[in-house]
Amino acid sequence: MKSLHMFLLFALISFSVSLSSCITESNKEEEVVVSSEKDSSTKNAIKEAQETTKPEPTTSTGNGAAEPGVGTTATNAAPFMEKALRSHQQDIHIAGLAESKGTNADIKNLARAIRVDHQQLLDELKAISGNVPTGPAQGKEVSELEKLKEVSFDEAWKSTMLKQQESLINTYTIQLGKENDPALQAHLNKAISVLRSNRQKMVEFLSK
Repeated sequence: MKSLHMFLLFALISFSVSLSSCITESNKEEEVVVSSEKDSSTKNAIKEAQETTKPEPTTSTGNGAAEPGVGTTATNAAPFMEKALRSHQQDIHIAGLAESKGTNADIKNLARAIRVDHQQLLDELKAISGNVPTGPAQGKEVSELEKLKEVSFDEAWKSTMLKQQESLINTYTIQLGKENDPALQAHLNKAISVLRSNRQKMVEFLSK
């Protein structure tokens, strides 16, 4: 009987040791799985962060330099630049006609002030765009004013210059609504203010 008790005790101890070993091995396997899942999650998070911070694509100019991508001033403002440069050049010429052909001293003084304003805006825009308009500032308005005699020039000039200011204000306002380049935005705001001031002067002059 005593031997039987000893045998049963030995068997119970062996079973306990075996069970403890199995539990330990199972815990180790679970830790390995959890660790593997954590490593996988960490790698995925790092990959997503790297993809999020990738730089915007650029286009090459062919000489090693990179140009801004679509949506920048370089691609979207070209039509505005060309139109505005031409308009300023033409208004400078129209103002010059009043200084030389005008018969009214007030018109000559107003034309001189407008010419100076447009010259400053033209120089600023050329500096921003890097473009210089070529050829004469010739348009229908210029041609018609050049043909007029001095006696009928003053009234025609006032009407033409007012239309020119309004047209350029509209051009600048449209571009400002879609522009995202800080340098060009600053120029647009300044130019609109100057052009509106000139338009107001023209309106007041016409009302005299």
